[in-house]
Amino acid sequence: MQDVARDLGADFVLEGSVRKSGGRVRITGQFIDAHTGHHVWADKIDESGDDLFDLQDRVTRRIVMTLGGDYGQIRKSEYERVWSQPASNLDEYDCFLRGHSIFYGFTAEAMEESRAIWTEGLARLPGSGLLKIKVAWTHIIDAMYGYKPDPVACLTEASQISEEGLADPNLPQAGQRYGLWQKATLLLWHRRDHANAMRTAKSVCQMFPFDGEGLGMMAQIANYCGDLKLAEEWTNESIARDPHIPEMALKNFCAVLYSLGKFEEAIEMLETSSAADPEILRYRAASLAALGRLEDARKVIDELMEVLPGLSLAALRTIIPYQDGQALERELEHLALAGLPEG
Repeated sequence: MQDVARDLGADFVLEGSVRKSGGRVRITGQFIDAHTGHHVWADKIDESGDDLFDLQDRVTRRIVMTLGGDYGQIRKSEYERVWSQPASNLDEYDCFLRGHSIFYGFTAEAMEESRAIWTEGLARLPGSGLLKIKVAWTHIIDAMYGYKPDPVACLTEASQISEEGLADPNLPQAGQRYGLWQKATLLLWHRRDHANAMRTAKSVCQMFPFDGEGLGMMAQIANYCGDLKLAEEWTNESIARDPHIPEMALKNFCAVLYSLGKFEEAIEMLETSSAADPEILRYRAASLAALGRLEDARKVIDELMEVLPGLSLAALRTIIPYQDGQALERELEHLALAGLPEG
């Protein structure tokens, strides 16, 4: 198997068998790390039905959902390999992975630590567009989550680094994926160019139609741009494609539910997270206030103010990029009811 993988230039190999009995099909599969020969994943899938193409789609979806994404078995195997080697031996993609596992903590400390890892990588690989794009993401999160006192400066820094990253002629697919997400995000949050942000978001979804996390990210772009129908469509597709919802995508889903007025559903989804993520807390408080559960909403605001002591309605008014001013005012009104101070 390792010889086959080497001939194909593959990092992983999926092999299996199919057996049929009446109207039922049993598919067994195993996923092998071509570098080590270790089994990353093995399972059997039982399906039934006469529609061959529908059966193929269902099996493909289950395999992709299990193996792909930032919480799938492929990424888990890669993280285990990267953290087993010394930092001095890390190449571009390994350095990306090491910082990436920390970045997904989404705390202020996680941004500082992951940025330090990627900045150290850039000292060795100054032309790496992938690492520049990841550094830019840390500045974007600092701005979006209010971790730094000057969000505009953070977004300006991110925009400059992002342009350098996207200009890398050898940018790998991972860099293209995160870079396009980033381009749409900066067009919205930094440039306030809602039309081009939506065009870029649609391009992302066309280029990476099976990327559940990307669909969730772009749903938030559509939400802020006022296309709630498309935002809900992308959200539903994202959930169907990837059951392992990262905190960032979870927040985006709840933002869409909140904008649609589905406050109960937003709260129910947010209860799956225990993270002290500022935006998750923000949407939880606004949804609770919208339902008249003001005591619960005020408790959430207290949690939010512990994470971001200086947060205010005035600060949010300058940074949240709704295209529709009424949508912004509705959220601020709910947060005011929940007890967030004006300034």
